[in-house]
Amino acid sequence: MDFYVIRSSPKLRAHMLDFKQEITSFVDNLDDVECLTVLIHKITENHFRRHITVNEFQVLL
Repeated sequence: MDFYVIRSSPKLRAHMLDFKQEITSFVDNLDDVECLTVLIHKITENHFRRHITVNEFQVLL
């Protein structure tokens, strides 16, 4: 996805801010495996519920 498309979309910018916060939470909880597991599970459920596939993640890379 083009960087300018992301910047021009308020929804995508908000999603990127959420992503940044989630990554920070993952790193902050590397020493707390139980909490990290819950965080990963929550993000996985959220994407699964919206039918986000692995292929859609790979397109962004």
